[in-house]
Amino acid sequence: MPALNPNLDLNDIYRRFTDGDRSGAVRAGWVERYLDSPVSFWCSLHAPSAARDPMNDQQQHIFDIGNTHQDRVNALLYPGGIQEVFTSEEDGFRRSLEVMAEGGVYIKDMPLVCWPNGLTGRPDVLERVDGVPSVFGDYSYRVVEIKSARRLRESQILQGALYNRVLGLVQGYEPPIFQMVNGDSGIVPVDMADVDHRLDEVLAEVREIMGGKPVDFCYGAARWPWMSYVDSQAVAANDVSLIVGVGATVRSNLVAAGYATLQSIAEANETELVTVRRVGAATAKKMVISARAIQGNQPLPRGELAVLRRGRTEVFFDFEGAQEQEQDGGLELVNYLIGAIHRTPGGEARYKPFFAETFDDEDANLTAFLQWAGSLDDPVFYHWHSYERTHLEKMVDRYGVDPVLAAGVLDRLEDLSPWATKGFAFPAYGESLKDIAKCLGFKWRQDDVTGVGTMSLYMRYVDSGSADQTAKGKIIIYNEDDCLATMYIYDWVMAQ
Repeated sequence: MPALNPNLDLNDIYRRFTDGDRSGAVRAGWVERYLDSPVSFWCSLHAPSAARDPMNDQQQHIFDIGNTHQDRVNALLYPGGIQEVFTSEEDGFRRSLEVMAEGGVYIKDMPLVCWPNGLTGRPDVLERVDGVPSVFGDYSYRVVEIKSARRLRESQILQGALYNRVLGLVQGYEPPIFQMVNGDSGIVPVDMADVDHRLDEVLAEVREIMGGKPVDFCYGAARWPWMSYVDSQAVAANDVSLIVGVGATVRSNLVAAGYATLQSIAEANETELVTVRRVGAATAKKMVISARAIQGNQPLPRGELAVLRRGRTEVFFDFEGAQEQEQDGGLELVNYLIGAIHRTPGGEARYKPFFAETFDDEDANLTAFLQWAGSLDDPVFYHWHSYERTHLEKMVDRYGVDPVLAAGVLDRLEDLSPWATKGFAFPAYGESLKDIAKCLGFKWRQDDVTGVGTMSLYMRYVDSGSADQTAKGKIIIYNEDDCLATMYIYDWVMAQ
């Protein structure tokens, strides 16, 4: 046990750091939220609370992954951490001070506050470091922040940096290094000197937003729970960001040049549009046609369609995946369902699902699909975007699948996404399967199921020991509709 400071006056420390107005304090989580989506952060402070999106399957799944990862990391690396219930932030801070003064080894999710400096936060873990003195004795604490992402974002690192700064003020010693734990449960040290200046910049920007500085409502820029609100504001303003590919930076350049609305782009002269920074000739042409398609609410041809491989059997297929928690704490994506709509000229389109009853059945399920695919007469496998090819190649490599068997599908893949979107501008605000199919009139049968939501449904099914047939049925219907939507777009384009 390290030596405690016998002259420590906890009441004095508590008074010094809780003296002041807490209303203007920046919370560490706000740093991450602001950097990930400034408009979402603005909304959390200034938008009507009734405009928040409700919790959905996708967001709940993300929360569940993060919480599960944090619990596993705590159990593996920081066992026995002290975490207590508190009635207010000040009450929790007082208890944090008491535990630190007692030399607790690990302190979990307890508040640190510094009202005079306008900073507060609750680090995932405070870890005792012996031999490095602080106001508490011949030991001090360091911040450990746990994230489920394998690649740490700047926003996450700066959140940890703010915790480290507050900790330094409270204990009278700022550790030169704090630690992040990533999605692979790897410890990543961060040098405070490398992020100190950037943290100051971000804190100043956050305080401007807190003070009411307006933000631009850029379509697609918000995160839950403000996506619907921000997107609706952009639609109401007929904002230029409604055009696919116009993100925040390009939007700013366009607005500065006088192109703030969809209509202004639809009516623009392409030779003038290319004078805008980061807008080349090809981009200008694409933007103008896209704007006209949306304004007129009808698809418009962009140019000649690329040649698409054809076969005697057409297969429209789609994967569904879920993340399995591995023993080492990592997350492995398992593609548990391969659904396929198949048809021959003049024949009826039929749906065939290949469903893995457990995470461990992915290998056998893949083999069953490939063997079935090999039995088809001159097939071509159509899919939307790159997910299917990427993950099919990964699974083939992971399980050492016979190259000849795998080639029967891999050599016959056709991605319909670039083929369709380079050939036509669609009256949609995105180019996902759902964006394009819906604007052409296709409807999914289930409003309460999303792609990420099927992950939760599958885990529910597995946890039930294959008894929850309702969950399985919802997944199957969702996957079949994705396959049908892919075929729907294909048929529409071929009919033009």
